[in-house]
Amino acid sequence: MKILNAYAIVDPTTDLAVFKKIAADFADLSVTYEHVTENAISALNHKNFDLLIIDKAIPRADYNKLHKLADILHADAALVAFIMSDEDFIRYKLAGLMAKWTDAHSESQTRFFDNPEM
Repeated sequence: MKILNAYAIVDPTTDLAVFKKIAADFADLSVTYEHVTENAISALNHKNFDLLIIDKAIPRADYNKLHKLADILHADAALVAFIMSDEDFIRYKLAGLMAKWTDAHSESQTRFFDNPEM
């Protein structure tokens, strides 16, 4: 199974304990954290990732800038915004994203039934 590479841009004052606890439950998820918006903008230009996670606590102008850059530079990456303390929503959203990731990166099987009576 291919690892889902996530890049999380979070406000420096945000407590990541809840998010990190939930992310640790997903073995195929690797998260890189960034607290400085300018470093995140640079990383968007130079790094590849499959999922961009933006903390809703960052300033709105930075959020909009990151969102637009991600749409332009990484159109194939998923983008989500979280309140990093909302455990239920984070768990729900990450579980859904990981299920889609698993489906997209696993071998599909086609079964043919050779029974003319069916």
